[in-house]
Amino acid sequence: MFVLDTCAVSEIAKPDPDPGFWSWFEGVEQKETCVTATTVAELFYGLAKMPKGKRRDHLTLAVASYLNSLPVLDMTRETGELAGRLLAAQESTGRRMQFAFASIAAVAIHNDAVLVTRDAHFDEIADQDGFEGFRLLDPWSGTAIKA
Repeated sequence: MFVLDTCAVSEIAKPDPDPGFWSWFEGVEQKETCVTATTVAELFYGLAKMPKGKRRDHLTLAVASYLNSLPVLDMTRETGELAGRLLAAQESTGRRMQFAFASIAAVAIHNDAVLVTRDAHFDEIADQDGFEGFRLLDPWSGTAIKA
């Protein structure tokens, strides 16, 4: 299963998406993709901040329509605990991580899914003790699954 990060869903909505990403995306069956509830929140937060008008209305409808076709993975007690441990592990090495990133990563780990993102905030998670199962895929750069 592939968990699409916020930047992946945003890429899908672009009129001219990145060719590397799009090539990967077209080769994946939709039933193999999902998003997290945190990603849904980030997307609608970004849309709500846009100036009112036709562009925002069009993008809101397009994103909502696409998200309605995907499973949405929620935070659970287990993923909440995992996110908390991940935040603490990052802080113990002198790095800070936003809660949204930790929650997305925790949901991906808990569901044994690959996170599809180009966001560098996720790069060092698999190096942390207890998070070795975290896997990333960056189709923008052509980077294979990193574990």
